[in-house]
Amino acid sequence: MPPPITGFALITGQMIERIARHSDVKVVNVSPPAAGGSLWKHLHKAKQVLKGCWCVLRNRHPQKILYIGCEGDWGLLYTILVVAIASLRSYRILLHHHSFSYIDRRFRLMQLILWIGRAHTEHIFLCETMQSRFSDRYGKLAAARIISNAAFVPPSSNKIARSSSGPLRIGLLSNLTREKGLHTFLELIAQARSCHPEIVGVLAGPMAANEDIARVEIAKKELGTSLEYLGPLFGKAKEDFYNDIDLFVFPTEYANEAQPTVLFEAQAAGNRIVSFNRGCISDQLREHGIAPHSIISL
Repeated sequence: MPPPITGFALITGQMIERIARHSDVKVVNVSPPAAGGSLWKHLHKAKQVLKGCWCVLRNRHPQKILYIGCEGDWGLLYTILVVAIASLRSYRILLHHHSFSYIDRRFRLMQLILWIGRAHTEHIFLCETMQSRFSDRYGKLAAARIISNAAFVPPSSNKIARSSSGPLRIGLLSNLTREKGLHTFLELIAQARSCHPEIVGVLAGPMAANEDIARVEIAKKELGTSLEYLGPLFGKAKEDFYNDIDLFVFPTEYANEAQPTVLFEAQAAGNRIVSFNRGCISDQLREHGIAPHSIISL
């Protein structure tokens, strides 16, 4: 659950909100705190996961359901613990997948989750590609369904047509990190500007790492008015961002990338998109953008 605001946390929050309209829900938030070192964050997360396990054990309702967003990489250890206890208590388990890290390569931890929860688990995938590749990797599943993140992105009806006489405005909105394409985006704007000085790059979203903050500060000095940084955006300010750009570029190299909500938001605003093809991105874009399979070094 947010904060911090990530696509995973945002969709989990939206799912819980919808489930709560029809059921009594007990929420245990396992998001790490925004402040503090790595050790403190892991201790906090472990504490919350144990709290969740205790709630699972204590629940006496005859129709017991556990909804859990599946972690990626070594975070699967937390998922294993909760799934194991829920299986012992005969819960119906809804396991929502948000990562391709254990799909791109086989994870024994995921195999263990499938074995432990085999009789109780229904899998929720984000796209057909995700479900198909998961089945190829781990075998056919008894119960699975697809719920796209598009279900949680409202359509936009107020796209403002920009004048064709103005400079081309290229945007990136995300948690701004190297993995999410920040450095590649800055290199793109610098190279494009050498051929077309009128091009403007527009950045939006939070930055946490000193390396990324320093990189943007250097780029602002080098590019001048060709680069704008708007900071974190919410509500109408986010809508204005999408309305004010011509092209949304998302050069993500994030290992856990699955189905970025920012791409659906950009589509809802009528933007064309260029992105690297990771996870479900090619399914998202279809004819509305470009998603090369190989990562191009700029």
